[in-house]
Amino acid sequence: MPLLKYPYSVFVVSILLALLPQRSFGFGDPMSYSSGYLSSVSDDLWFSWINNSEISADGYGKAWIGSSRNDTMARLLRRLDSQGQVQSWPTSEIYARFDINVSSVPSAGDGEYFLSFSDWAGNRRGRVFIQRVTSSTFTLGVSYAWIHPVDTTGSLSVNTDYTVVIKLDTTTKELTLWVDPTSEASTSIVSDDNSSQFVYDVLLLRQSNVYGGVGSISIDNVLVGETFNEVWGEIFDVTDSAHGAYPAVAGDSGDDSEGIRQAIAAAESYGDHAIVLFPTGDYIVTETDADYVPEDGNAYLYACHLEEIDDLVIEGSDSRLLVKSSTAAASGYSPNYAMVSPFFFNDCDGLTLKNLFIEWERPSFTVGTVGEVTEETPITNYNQQWSFDVTVEGPPLELGNDAWTVCGISDMDASTGLPLMNISVRDKSHTNFIDWELDNVTDGGVTTSVYSLTVRSNISSSGINVHRTDHLDYTMAQLEGSKVLLHHPSGGSVRGPYGPPSMSAYQCDDVTMRDVTLGSNSGMGLKASECINMAFTRVDILPSDGQLLSTAKDGLFLSLCTGDISFDDCILSGNGDDSINVHATKFIKLTGTIPTSSPYTVTGTPADGSFTGPAPQAGDTYAFVKIGTNLHTPYLSGSSIYTATVTSASRAGNVLTITFDGLPAGLAVNEYMYRTSSLATVSVTDCVFYGGIARGLVLSTEDITVTNSIFENIAFNGIYFLADPKKSGAQAPGAKDVTISGCEFIGCGAAPIANYSPSYSPPSRPSEAGMFADYTISGNLFDPESSAGINAKRLARSTTGGTGEDVRTAYMQAALFLPSLGGTNLIEDNDFGGTNPDNGFAPVVLLNHSTGVSLYDNLATGMYWRRSRLYVPGTPPYDPVPDFTGTPTGSSPDYLVEADEEAIDGSGNPTTSDSYYFGYPRQLGDLQ
Repeated sequence: MPLLKYPYSVFVVSILLALLPQRSFGFGDPMSYSSGYLSSVSDDLWFSWINNSEISADGYGKAWIGSSRNDTMARLLRRLDSQGQVQSWPTSEIYARFDINVSSVPSAGDGEYFLSFSDWAGNRRGRVFIQRVTSSTFTLGVSYAWIHPVDTTGSLSVNTDYTVVIKLDTTTKELTLWVDPTSEASTSIVSDDNSSQFVYDVLLLRQSNVYGGVGSISIDNVLVGETFNEVWGEIFDVTDSAHGAYPAVAGDSGDDSEGIRQAIAAAESYGDHAIVLFPTGDYIVTETDADYVPEDGNAYLYACHLEEIDDLVIEGSDSRLLVKSSTAAASGYSPNYAMVSPFFFNDCDGLTLKNLFIEWERPSFTVGTVGEVTEETPITNYNQQWSFDVTVEGPPLELGNDAWTVCGISDMDASTGLPLMNISVRDKSHTNFIDWELDNVTDGGVTTSVYSLTVRSNISSSGINVHRTDHLDYTMAQLEGSKVLLHHPSGGSVRGPYGPPSMSAYQCDDVTMRDVTLGSNSGMGLKASECINMAFTRVDILPSDGQLLSTAKDGLFLSLCTGDISFDDCILSGNGDDSINVHATKFIKLTGTIPTSSPYTVTGTPADGSFTGPAPQAGDTYAFVKIGTNLHTPYLSGSSIYTATVTSASRAGNVLTITFDGLPAGLAVNEYMYRTSSLATVSVTDCVFYGGIARGLVLSTEDITVTNSIFENIAFNGIYFLADPKKSGAQAPGAKDVTISGCEFIGCGAAPIANYSPSYSPPSRPSEAGMFADYTISGNLFDPESSAGINAKRLARSTTGGTGEDVRTAYMQAALFLPSLGGTNLIEDNDFGGTNPDNGFAPVVLLNHSTGVSLYDNLATGMYWRRSRLYVPGTPPYDPVPDFTGTPTGSSPDYLVEADEEAIDGSGNPTTSDSYYFGYPRQLGDLQ
């Protein structure tokens, strides 16, 4: 049985979401307060710890510590949660940086400490001391004790600016201190402390008049973070007038775009190791650089673009960016559609974004409630027209504003706001399939906006999909009273319901996003292309107040990104498409001739005609695939996919010429290869996926680990492994080396875990074994029950000539849809739970064209086994094995095995308390 992270329920997830604004660790503070005591002028960011805490800000961007009295101020390393608790620091090291200038030294040699870390009870570690040498020189020292430094620096001079960086090891309690370092390897001093451990809650600033006092010290630019690079470097404060004539002003109603760009331009001029700091407060981003065309080719408007800066840190401190539509029109854009993307990062290695909240004043969708539906006589079975009104929630809309055009509609559950997916329309041209009229209606002095809509379904028309009601237990009249999302155009030349992403990263290495929350926007949360090594920690993508979606498209979309990619403690809720999507490489289509002897030199072009990503080089490895009418089949070397190593390579435009150390026998022109050496390693840990319109995870790579994560009320699949040789973008190659453990899948509309290749579509024949390989699925909970009313499972209730449910239906209803597995696979200790026999998985596991699968100790209780259909391969439609309603007969022992590993042989009846395995022994080999 799995070790569950949380008890599942909408209530629990709602509590998690409510806590999210409090998730940030560390802070950045330029000390840019007005004159006065920190406890009052900082709006309680700094608060009294001991005595009256008369540590003051001078109104010029500094705080002052003196020797006139004993006072201590504190600032939280992490904000309080809703229970008033401070969470422990998430890593084993805490880094802090501050600028100091000593105007007078302590009166005696012993000196005192002026900065330390502390727990909530007042236990302190990591003390930084100042000691007198002469009347004009001093040293800095470190110690875990309250008196006498363990180690000290050389003499430093008064009236001189110094940058100090400290690192506290929370395990050993050692404190390391650098003065004006050039890197983490610079000369440092270290204290030695093996005292008791505790949780660190606050950073303390302390002034003292004992033991000679602390003299007089100014403190500026205090940063606390989890790595050296996050706190060390030149700081560029967006509110600082030193960077330009129009600094950003936190909390006012003015446009802060220019001040932000000024600070970023100063950071670019400075070069590597820059820190762009957003002090506490709200900032408005509106204006864009209308002349900037990003290198990734996207026709979006970006407020800020940063290029070729290494070890760049974009840092907030309880800071919110509110993005508004641009008032400037760029080429190809109308102002109504000029949605802004705040950041574009190009070739920025060592990039860190932290402690920011970003949301959009008007995303590209509106929430409404459906009135009476008129269902007209269909023109054909697949072409039907309905008319209804939608009352928009919120303030009245601006009549005559073309930005409120309706170009899409999706229905949502009236009580939960979760997707139903009975109707889903996307008309990117917004001219043909939806007629709409907007009016503001006043009733009893209250004015509301009402759309009059006519929706037509036509399955032969591109860009629109109203799911066919002739195959659904559903009528459009059931929309009455439902919530709907009305999608609006948002992108100028991007004339559909999808606008620009929150931010984009192109060809950046070692990217870290931490403690970042993205509210509702008009496109994706992050679009990253060709990046290497990315880490997302406590990155949350959530609907803003009053909205049902967070993103109009994917939450995090990573295309052709390689290296190590990790997602830790993230929450993704209400995504308009997939929550996380990782496509790691492209298929290359073979051209020219295929040699059968050395030299093994071939030519190829990208399957979608456009070369992106790094060019191949010696030492790269490639795998080879043949694509038939319905088959997507890897070349095999024994039981493994055949791989070859590059000995030399060149590129001319989109044509690659590659020499390998060998090629598989039978390889032919127009078949495919993909680079296995550039596939990403993906880990997902302690994440929550909730209420998305499509899938939670879409992965097309190798070496995948998903642990202790929750997939709840996802309209389609929880985890979706994609092998796609033909789609534009040519996302390849099928997942391998997969581990999924300790996860919960509750209320997924389609199979919670699924393999899929668009080279076939159920009920067509799946790919042969080996396109997906080496899966371990263990200790997970699967429950089909949904408190959200998700109806995606209704979408495929078609039949095939009276022979029963077809494979597409089985895919929608299975717990595990895993065709085409090869290698060695293990499915064990999973709970396919639930108590409702009318809402079970059917079948529990579907494994067409798979080999090498073992099943142990899986639990399917209640009456689920009675509903489980098992399918064998053959010419579609696949022949179903009848439901088990008593003693299995005929060849049924080949399909159903008890948990005690004894085959049912017809000598006894199964009972509802028994546990069973479900599989395909004729493809599995030996069922164990």
